[in-house]
Amino acid sequence: MNIAILGGNSMMAIDLYKIFLQNTSYNIFSFARNALLNKSKSNIEFYDYKQFNDFKYDLIINFIGAGDQSKINQEKNNIIKTSIYYDQMVLNYLYKNVKTKYIYISSGSAYLSDFKDPVEEDNIITISKNDLIHEKKNYQYSKIIPELIHLAERRLSIVNLRIFNYISNSININHTFLISQIFKSIIYKKKFECNQMNIVRDYISDIELFEIIELINNKDFLNDSFDCFSKKPITLYELLKMMKDFYNLNYSFSILETTNLTGQKINYYSNNHNLLKIGYIPKRTSAEIITSIAKQVIN
Repeated sequence: MNIAILGGNSMMAIDLYKIFLQNTSYNIFSFARNALLNKSKSNIEFYDYKQFNDFKYDLIINFIGAGDQSKINQEKNNIIKTSIYYDQMVLNYLYKNVKTKYIYISSGSAYLSDFKDPVEEDNIITISKNDLIHEKKNYQYSKIIPELIHLAERRLSIVNLRIFNYISNSININHTFLISQIFKSIIYKKKFECNQMNIVRDYISDIELFEIIELINNKDFLNDSFDCFSKKPITLYELLKMMKDFYNLNYSFSILETTNLTGQKINYYSNNHNLLKIGYIPKRTSAEIITSIAKQVIN
């Protein structure tokens, strides 16, 4: 089976690439901008996007998009245009190869919600013209616009896979993500300070991601959107206590202003568990996933 991975230099894509390599039945074509530069950094054979139409694929997985706060800051003015450009490249391929399956890695941000409450199955996504003039909404729209296009292409096998929170042993502790900063504080024995708002998060790892992608790929045809989830989300207070109990995390609460361009998310997780309908059964809670990764990163 030939698999194309777009945005192949992202952490999630590299994690998935490594898992795919363990199975000799997969031929992986990993694409990235600045292919030669990225090859020197990761020792992966990257292809240039100009070569995309040179090969035949059974499955295309699109990870293109800013995955951390610094990249969102850097690309905020072009992020929608970039997302649509590469997505259209894939769609043009699918028009000529209708049996090829396409998994678009989306985000919970596609709901355009303030996440005061978790996502429910019947959530309504409201698109506002005024949002498009505020650059802080660009990331969210870079996800929902392709999703809507995909759902309109009903004859094509396309799945929008929304990932809310992701963690793996490839985690960059210098990123601004909550888990990154907690791990960094433990490793360097520094006090971790955070806002006392008891936010809720739901994590998957590369193991769950691979399982979900395998499940989708084994279906004859799907044109739908699915939210990723674990057996149980985790609150900030539960996370802090767990890290204190296991790793003696020194933490305190302070009045910190959040500067997240995608907005403050109190309950950034989904109760839309439509993945169950196609056979996905999560095996681990967010706490179990985090402790498993912590053993590899911190110990």
